[in-house]
Amino acid sequence: PASRSPPSLALRRRRASFPTGVAMSRPDHLPLPLATLFYGAVAGVAVLGAAWTSAGVRLLTRAPLARPCPWWVAGLAAGAGLVAATRLAEHLWPALRRLGSELAKLVGPCHWPRVLALAGLSGLAEEALFRGPVQDFAGLWLTAALFAGLHGGGRRELWSWTVFALVAGVVFGALAQVYASPWPAAVAHVLVNALNLRQLRHYQRE
Repeated sequence: PASRSPPSLALRRRRASFPTGVAMSRPDHLPLPLATLFYGAVAGVAVLGAAWTSAGVRLLTRAPLARPCPWWVAGLAAGAGLVAATRLAEHLWPALRRLGSELAKLVGPCHWPRVLALAGLSGLAEEALFRGPVQDFAGLWLTAALFAGLHGGGRRELWSWTVFALVAGVVFGALAQVYASPWPAAVAHVLVNALNLRQLRHYQRE
């Protein structure tokens, strides 16, 4: 049989420019516009849910109760404590290092503007929902369990994320309960997300 001539350089370049398979059909990280739409929907559900409670939408907007420790200090301290615990656990627990590698692939670029946007969107929307109408209906412990179950999506390689989310959910829920407002939990959640998302850049360099 006649031998085939090798593909031209231009053809090889075109093939390299248009990869086949899954990577061609979807991005390899979370697009910010899609995250904005998703967390906007989460916030919308939170508002609708709050409207059905006895407190109404005020459940999400009411000022935190006055305590010896100001609410924003408590939120920052709780968030910093969770981040410090995460850093320590990364050195002691290989599962968290594997989690970091998996999340780094999912999240994508971790430069500060993108990190702050994702942290703000996710922290505010999730706390409005979970520490708003969900905790008002289900209580602290069941809400923390639900919050944990939705982190990791049942994927075996992300199980340590579920464990961390359970601990964080209890901390966030306690803040919301002590101050009778989701705002301290939102401060803690945004701080945790911002610093932990930024930390993922180390895994992306590996």
